[in-house]
Amino acid sequence: MKFVIFDMDGTLVDSELCSAQALCDVWPEIPMTAEAMNNEYRGVRFAAKLAILSERFDMEIPEGTEQKLRDREVVLGETMITVNPGVVTVLSTLVERGINFCIASNAPTHKTMRNAGRCGIDGYLENRAVYSAHDLKAWKPSPEMFLHAANTEGVTSEQCLVVEDSKAGIKAGIAAGMTVVAYDSHGDLTSIQNDLVKPISDFEKVLDFL
Repeated sequence: MKFVIFDMDGTLVDSELCSAQALCDVWPEIPMTAEAMNNEYRGVRFAAKLAILSERFDMEIPEGTEQKLRDREVVLGETMITVNPGVVTVLSTLVERGINFCIASNAPTHKTMRNAGRCGIDGYLENRAVYSAHDLKAWKPSPEMFLHAANTEGVTSEQCLVVEDSKAGIKAGIAAGMTVVAYDSHGDLTSIQNDLVKPISDFEKVLDFL
């Protein structure tokens, strides 16, 4: 593989439960725990998640919820967000081997960099591309962000390795025709069966597919 495309939240850093807890805090009427919400909607962008919950529970989204959600996530992130085990080893190895990589996230770029900084991995992202669905107006499971990253780097889909933890991200990688390492730290990705998908539970196993 010539190019590795990492998701950030849930893949490089453990931040998805933080997002779910923030939503439970600002919209407490939703009858779900943070754990259940994280398991069911991990990787779904904020606006889409709010719309899904509104329809599912037949509840109107309170005014200002999305901004309150983002603000609450910032506060909770000070203590809840950590780097996933094995990530530093993988990033260090890529640097040593001279294999280029980037970040492709549904989150805004400032959030991606904030979480990377909190976890001490922002140094690995210096001079690396960080793609945001907000900039491209194309959110996973659309493959557009991955294809854009490959085109920008000048590589083919077959030369790319995608590392993801969510169903939306994995589906985007499959649609882009890329090999996808599915980091299944929650044990809920076994339902995705595709020859392009390589499931792992130990993050350092990413190195086996380079």
